[in-house]
Amino acid sequence: MGDSTIVSSINGLYDMTPDGQTIISPLNYLGLDGVYVCTGLSGHGFKLSPSFGLITSEMVSGMSHEEATFDWTIFSPHRFREG
Repeated sequence: MGDSTIVSSINGLYDMTPDGQTIISPLNYLGLDGVYVCTGLSGHGFKLSPSFGLITSEMVSGMSHEEATFDWTIFSPHRFREG
């Protein structure tokens, strides 16, 4: 093993928010009208992507969180500012 060389390696990022929850939000408060973000999915993003896709599509279509399938306010990035 002492004379071994690494032939190849693979790595990946495990993206997470400080509280471990996803961020789904329009970025109009940053002056980026029409831009939406769905990030911080960490390891559970693949299995929950249909739900996150639905939430994001309802935001993009202009639906309010009161009439949406899920209450998406829990995914707001403003939760970090509000404590």
